[in-house]
Order: sequence, then structure tokens, then C-alpha cells
Amino acid sequence: MNEESGRAILRDLRRFGGDTTLVECKKAAGGVPDNLASTICAFANMPSKGLILLGIDERSNFAMTGVGDPAKMMQAVADQTRGAVEPAPPLEFSDLKLDGKAVVAVQVTPLSPLEKPARYRGEAYLRYADGDYVVNANELRMIQVEALHSQERVSYDQGTVEGTSVVDLDHDLLADLLKSARNSSRRLKHVDNDEQVLRLIGVINDGGDLTLAGLYALGYFPQGRQPALAATAAARVPRDDSGVRNRNLTHFDGPLPVMLEDIVEWVRQNTSSERVYQASGHMVNRPEFPPSAIRELVANALVHRDLGPDTVGLGKRVEVRVTDDELIVTSPGGLRGVSQRQLESPNELHRVPVNQRLYEIVKLVQTSEGNPVIEGEGGGLREVFAATRDADLPRPRLIDTGVQFTVKLSRLPYFSPEDERWLKEQTAESLTHMQKAVLVGLRDGESWSLSRMIREFSPLTLTEARAQIEDLQEHLPLEVTEDGAVELESPGPVDDNVGPDLRSLGKNVPLIASFLQSVAEASINEIVQNVNLSVGQVHYGLRPLREHGFVEMVGAQGAKTTTYRWRRPT
Repeated sequence: MNEESGRAILRDLRRFGGDTTLVECKKAAGGVPDNLASTICAFANMPSKGLILLGIDERSNFAMTGVGDPAKMMQAVADQTRGAVEPAPPLEFSDLKLDGKAVVAVQVTPLSPLEKPARYRGEAYLRYADGDYVVNANELRMIQVEALHSQERVSYDQGTVEGTSVVDLDHDLLADLLKSARNSSRRLKHVDNDEQVLRLIGVINDGGDLTLAGLYALGYFPQGRQPALAATAAARVPRDDSGVRNRNLTHFDGPLPVMLEDIVEWVRQNTSSERVYQASGHMVNRPEFPPSAIRELVANALVHRDLGPDTVGLGKRVEVRVTDDELIVTSPGGLRGVSQRQLESPNELHRVPVNQRLYEIVKLVQTSEGNPVIEGEGGGLREVFAATRDADLPRPRLIDTGVQFTVKLSRLPYFSPEDERWLKEQTAESLTHMQKAVLVGLRDGESWSLSRMIREFSPLTLTEARAQIEDLQEHLPLEVTEDGAVELESPGPVDDNVGPDLRSLGKNVPLIASFLQSVAEASINEIVQNVNLSVGQVHYGLRPLREHGFVEMVGAQGAKTTTYRWRRPT
């Protein structure tokens, strides 16, 4: 880990207001914190790497307190881990300088599935939200299942629900399924017997009983047999003296497609919207979250939830929660066959269904509005990332603990009001979320590159990232170096005859001023050709000259015939 990545992590922590599941900050003022071993143990049992930052005070908005002797701290952490955590996970240490203070970064690599669980004082721990907790027996079994080869795992969605039959199915969904199955397969097209089609696609078994997948996807009331095949949603209320903890608590039942529609509608009703003007001049209601993103998140949670005895058998359901700061969607069971890092990869589509039979059935089913429940190409989360990005929202946070999977959408603005005002001062053009983030970051001294854009704004190709910067270059002085780094306003030669007051207005301002003093007036293209700057750099340099009365614009803004004239005597 380097200083730049450390600063980026701190920016995110401050934006979200606390530690995260995979990042823990500790002040460590008196040496190694007493509870550090439980945190390392919890990270060792997680599917993904965890990060501990020592020398940062979370309670003071992640202020740098520093570590007196980084080398001594690293050795103490390593010794404590070897002595207290069994088996001890691999640790990787970094000594960072943040805000002039020494910070020790400890990256914890999770144990392999065959080595898990790690234990501290006889207990296995996992991370949840920003804390460590002792896992229960059922969660421990779910962790141990990961050590099984894929051929040894039970496909619970193909299990039989005894005493059920096609009579228990929703007749409208059943008719649509049969039609869709025959239309999508040349083989099934020639099977006239409906029950034979249902048997071939896994809705019923050879004896006519429904499979769990068939009941969940198509049953009129699946919860009568398996109550955990339901979902709940609630809006959490901040704690006060009223005693009220939730409002609009709703329980959803029925087949999976019906629950999907009902939950999406509940989210719409329990989040805000605003009236905005479209480019056409028409006013529309814009929801707080993109509907496509909400739909994909809920569909993924319902379809890819764990259906084993350690979740369904214990009544664990899909849960949706709305707080003042977040929308949270949680499904029982962790990721299977794909890592969180792969899901966030900018270049790959990942189609690794947890419940293969259920997945294939719901691909054939539509909602009452005629929309497919899932598109079946593994691109659902890519749509979530793209839709939230294009809506100017913070990137969704994915959290896989191995026993449950959670996605959090922030309700807090990505840019502060000060950021928005500053951006409007830079250009009158409408900017994309990516362009805003790059500009604000460069203003604040961050390092940006095309590769960082691809990583942070995926799904995004190199061509798309370059197009974002090229569009900005039409209005602002940005450059892309040979190694892909993005820089704001590259320096141009300075005319020493121009006073220091012009230098303070921008690096390229003196050069533009010198040229305009030598001619009567000039157009943008003429200035570009004579001072060897880009169009964006020239526009950027002219703005402060006009604001301070050195230059006047002759003509209309944006017109090709518009010229610029020097007003001050040389």
C-alpha cells in the first residue's frame, strides 16, 4: 500500500462516516490495541483481504494521530497475531506518511477455505458493519462448506418439497413459463405434455413434487411451505425517546417475480424524488436511486440467496433497509464461485449462479409488466455500477462476509455544495460524474490517470475513459501524459515582461496576454495557433483575464466569429 491509496481510503471513510467491513482504523496511542487480535481473526475468516490502519482516530473524523515507532509497532502486531490467532493469517505491513504522521497499514490475507476458521481465545470471528462478532454454529458450517469441492456441495434449489404439486403454482406464471420455455428451446418446442416440460426444466421431480426452485419461482404462496422464502423491508428511524425504531415495516410474500415488483415499489415509496427539467424542457420526477439499479439489486438478492438449511431452515430472509444515509440490501449466504473483486472488475461479465436450477427457471419468467426477472448474462451488477455512476451517486459498496452478501447505496451526495459551486465556475458545460470527480480530485492534489478511472468507474473501457478526458479538454486545460496520467493545466512559457499579477491568475495567462497585446484582437483559433495551447487551455486562461478586466469579448459566447481584445495599455 502507498500514500496515494491510503489517502483515497481515508476520503471514502470520511465520506461514509465510519469504518467499513474491510477497513478498520485504530488510534493505537498506547501501543497495540487490546482488541486488535479479534479484528485480525475476523479478517482471516473473511472472503477478501482486510486492512487495519494504526495511528488514525476514527472518533475525530479519522484525524492522523500517528505511531511513534512504526517498526516496533509492526513487530508487536506480528508477535501478537502469532501468539493469539490460530491459525495465524499472513500479514503485510506498510509504513505510510499521511498528513505528516507515521501510519502503519496492516493488510490481512484471509486463510484458505481448508484452513478456516481462525480462532481467537477459542472463538471464530467475522466482520459485520464496522465491528467484529463471534460466529454462531450455523455461520461456522457455512464457512466450512467453502472447503468442499464444487461436486461435493448440495444443490439445495433442486431439492424436493414433499406434498406439493403443480396445483400449488401460480397459474398465470405457469402459463407464461411454459410458453417461454417452448419458445426458447427447439427441443422443448416439440414436447406437448406440460408436466414433461416442467420436469425437464426442474420445476417438478419425477414423482410430480415441486422442487424448491419451482416452488420459490412459481408457487402461489411459497411461504406456506418455507416461510424463509419471504423478504422484509423497513425504514430505520434514528434512536430517540419515542421508542420507535422502524417505520413502514413490510413483509413480502408470493412467488419471486411478485416479490421483486413489490419490493422495488416499496423502495420507490420510501425514498425521495425530485422534479427536474429534461433537455427537451419537460419536467419529470427523478427518483433518488435509478430504478434499474434497484431492480437489479433486489433481483440478485432474491435469486442468488442461499437456500440451504443454515439459512432457510433458520428463517433467514432477504432484507431491505432504508436509513437516513443508506439503502441496504442483504441476502443470506455469501458469494459462491466468484469473488467480490471479480464482481467489481471492469472487463468481465460473471455468470456464476448460486442456485443454478432457480436461475434457469427465472430466466424464463417475466413480471406483470412484461419485464424479465433477470437478463441471464451476468451483467446485473455492471448495470448497478453504471446507473449509479451516471446518476452522480457514490459507487455502491459490496460486502461479502461469507455468510451473507450486502450491497449499500449511499444517500449522501458525492460532491459537496462547495464542490458543485467550484465546478460551475470552471465551465458552463454539463459535466458527467466521472469528469466532476477527476476535476475535484486534481484540484485537491490527487493523482488521476486513465487506469484509475477504469478501476473506480467500471464498467468503463480505456476508449470510454479517454473520451471523457477529451471532452473535458474542449473546455478546460487537461493533458494526458504518455503513461496515462491526467494533469490539469500543463505549464506554458511565461513572458517575463508581464507583471506578477497576471502570473497569479494562471500558468498560461501571461502567454495569452502577451499575444493579445501584440494584436488588435483575435479569435480562439488564432490564439490557439499562435501560443501553441489547446482550445481548453485558451478558454481557461481567458476567463480570469476577462473577469479582471484585461480582456473583453467581442461577439456572442460560443459564436465562431467571436474575438477577444486587450483592454489595458502595454
